[in-house]
Amino acid sequence: MAARIPFAARREAVHMEVVKATSDRALLEGVILPLVKQEKIWEHYPAILHGLWAAVWSSFFLGLCRILEFREDRKRGSLANLLRRIQSGEDPTDNLPRRWEAKRTEFQDAIPARLDRIREADGRLAMLRSGYLAHLDMTKVGHPDLNVPLDELKTFLAFATEVLTDYYLAFQDESHTFEPSNFRHEPQQFLKWCRLDDYATHHAPG
Repeated sequence: MAARIPFAARREAVHMEVVKATSDRALLEGVILPLVKQEKIWEHYPAILHGLWAAVWSSFFLGLCRILEFREDRKRGSLANLLRRIQSGEDPTDNLPRRWEAKRTEFQDAIPARLDRIREADGRLAMLRSGYLAHLDMTKVGHPDLNVPLDELKTFLAFATEVLTDYYLAFQDESHTFEPSNFRHEPQQFLKWCRLDDYATHHAPG
């Protein structure tokens, strides 16, 4: 029989997956997209830019797949399984902040709807995850569900962040940020320092 996974360990695993996915999103939006959108650098280094985009986008996508997996499996550290443990009363109940009692009730009441939303997101991600990223399933080539826009992936991440933010407030009286603070300024500074913020100007023929 598998060892019982402590609630705190499961919560921390989901938290760290959200942090990693948030970092991947920040890299995509703060570094890679600004490079890809520059015609001249794309013209000079298409293989490098395509490789960077594919690597970080795949990491972001698969992180969301882990976070939003709906399958009920006590071994897996998904957001759905975390909510199920809270719903079943597994979350420690000692030292709960009294002022957020109504917020906890609201959180518990919202779990079924949030599980439904996770099921929908998992279904949306499943085709690309299983048909291409995990298995090169040739029967899925050209299927419309293989196209999942970045903006849609960002809404999935925002949802996961919202759930954890609500949990930490109601059950621990804490506020959390999931994006490393350096990501708010490092991308722009990095591109400028490398003279990649405006490649065509910096590298124009003299």
